[in-house]
Amino acid sequence: MSAPDSYIVSVDEADISGESLLSVMKDVLAREKPFRFLARGYSMFPFIRDADVITVHAMTGISPSVGDVVAFIHPRNGRLVIHRLIKKSCDDYLVKGDNSVEPAEVASLEHIIGIIRAVERKGVRVIFGFGPEKKLIAFSSSVENDGFLLRNVRKYCRILLRRLAG
Repeated sequence: MSAPDSYIVSVDEADISGESLLSVMKDVLAREKPFRFLARGYSMFPFIRDADVITVHAMTGISPSVGDVVAFIHPRNGRLVIHRLIKKSCDDYLVKGDNSVEPAEVASLEHIIGIIRAVERKGVRVIFGFGPEKKLIAFSSSVENDGFLLRNVRKYCRILLRRLAG
């Protein structure tokens, strides 16, 4: 019997983070297999939420474009970060979290290790934020408008969700 090409291990069975997570991810992506893991944090809210399951694909033959959500190694601290590519210039990419108040970071192609191709929330695939609208979201987060548009969209979405829930 041959080994399966890929399989899913529950978080309880493979609870890794930090450098270990990054190392395993790099190994899996080097074999050109997708890598799934549990997102932690709120920098990509509302499109990626804490505890969503993210699927990262290798960069083989793929050039990331504006609006793509990428996994990259932060150039200053070496940590794994998931952010949206908001601007491309030669071999440099400007990346920023959709919900981040921090300034955008410059990452070279060598820092980007994969592209997020799927997000699942409670077993359901999240589509909004990863289709054609991703370019508008990137523009809304961009340096040129200081993220003003995206902040207002988030604000009105929260108000609408509270009214629908209440």
